Amino acid sequence: LVRFFFARGTDFNKVTQKQLDAVVSLINNRPRKCLGFLSPNDLLKLIVVEETILYLDALLTSICPPFEDL
Repeated sequence: LVRFFFARGTDFNKVTQKQLDAVVSLINNRPRKCLGFLSPNDLLKLIVVEETILYLDALLTSICPPFEDL
């Protein structure tokens, strides 16, 4: 994907960090069909939130088990 933004033969020693950061941001925030039209950044955020919820649920369950029916 980088070649979409920089032509073949580009001297990357002359490309600034700011230019690279802009390209990386465009790539990571572009929606993708294969990701259900989410961007890679959006998908990562969803995964992190889901994993955090699962972790906290397991942690809370180990500290304070759910009530059992009597």
